Amino acid sequence: MKILIENADGANHYISKSYVNSCRVAGFDVIWWDHTSKSSYDVFQENYPIDLALLNSWKLNRATVNNLIKYKDIKVALRIPHWGSGDSEIDQTLYPIQFATDEEKSYVEKLVKNCPNLKFGFCQYHEDRISNTHDLWNNIGLTPKGILLSADVTEYFPVPKDNDYYTNWVFQGGYWSYKATNIDRFLLPLTYPNTIWKIKIFGNGWNSPHFLGHVTTESMRKFYRAADVSPNIFEPHSVTYGKDVNQRSYEIPACMGLQIAQRVQSLQEDVFNEDEIILVDSPKEFFDRVCYFLNHPEETEPYRRKGCLRVFRDHQNFHRASTLMRLLEEDEAANKLLQIAYSNYDKVNQLIGDSHDLSSV
Repeated sequence: MKILIENADGANHYISKSYVNSCRVAGFDVIWWDHTSKSSYDVFQENYPIDLALLNSWKLNRATVNNLIKYKDIKVALRIPHWGSGDSEIDQTLYPIQFATDEEKSYVEKLVKNCPNLKFGFCQYHEDRISNTHDLWNNIGLTPKGILLSADVTEYFPVPKDNDYYTNWVFQGGYWSYKATNIDRFLLPLTYPNTIWKIKIFGNGWNSPHFLGHVTTESMRKFYRAADVSPNIFEPHSVTYGKDVNQRSYEIPACMGLQIAQRVQSLQEDVFNEDEIILVDSPKEFFDRVCYFLNHPEETEPYRRKGCLRVFRDHQNFHRASTLMRLLEEDEAANKLLQIAYSNYDKVNQLIGDSHDLSSV
C-alpha cells in the first residue's frame, strides 16, 4: 500500500509524523510530503499510483484539488479545523482557534462533488465532542470524524531511569503570548529563585535561565522518566471548552513520567482515569501538588505505571492509524496496525506490570 501523508507546521508536524511512523513500521510505502520541497503536480505524478492520501484541508490549493480530481481512484481523508454550529459562541479575540476559511471550504466542496473517494474529514477531538465544533462540514457533504491524538510510541516509550537526567521538574513546549496565559500562572512560580529546584525547560520562545533550547526525543524520554514531575500546561481554549487534548498528555506517561496537568474535560473523561493522572484546577493547587510529590516520590510510582499502561493499551499512534484505516475501509491495514499495538502493549506490560519492580525501569 502506498500512502501520501502531508506535512504541516507547528504541532501539526508531529501529528503528521505520528501517522508516518506508524504506517512505516507496518510496512506501508509512505511518502511524507512537504509543500516547500515538492509541488502538488510533482508529488502526484512522481508517485502515482497512490492508494491513500491523508491531507490537510487548510493547505489545499488549486493544484492539489486538480490532481485529486484527476486521480479519482485515490482514497482521501482530510484533517479539518473548526466549522461548527457553536463557532459563534467562541470569542475569537480570546481564543485564536483555527477555523475553516471560505477558500478552504470552497476547495473541499469542489472535492466532494468531483472526488468519489473523498471519504471523510477528521479532527483531533474525541468523536463524542464534535457535534457543535465540526458539524457544519456536513453542509457541503463532508462527514466529520473525531480521532484523538496519541503517543508516537516509536519515539516515546519507557526507558530505564538514568540519574544523569534527573531533575525536579521538566517541561517541553513553546512559549508565546497565547500560551503564556496559563504558563505564566502555573509554571513560572515554580522557577522563582527561592524554590531552589533543579529545573529544565526545552522548546522555543522562552526567556528563562532554566531554558536550554531544543532537545532530542531520545533525551526527552530520559528526562520524563527521571524527573520528579512533568507538568502539562494547556492553551486557554483547551481548559475552557474541554475538547483539545495535546500530544504531551500522552508522551509523558508513555515514558513513565509523572504528569500533573490542568484539568481538561476530555483528558479526564475520554483519555485517563483518576488513578493514572493528577489533575489540578488552579495555580495554587498545581504548586501544592508539585511540592507534595517532590517530597513523596514513592507515591508517584503507581501513577507512572498505570498511566504508561493506559497509553499503551488505548492511546498509541498505531491505534489511531488503525482507526483511520478502518474508516477508509482498509480493514486488512487496520488489523495489521492494531496487531502491532497489541504487541507493543504486551511488551510494556511484561516490563512494568503490577508484579514488577519499577526500580530498574
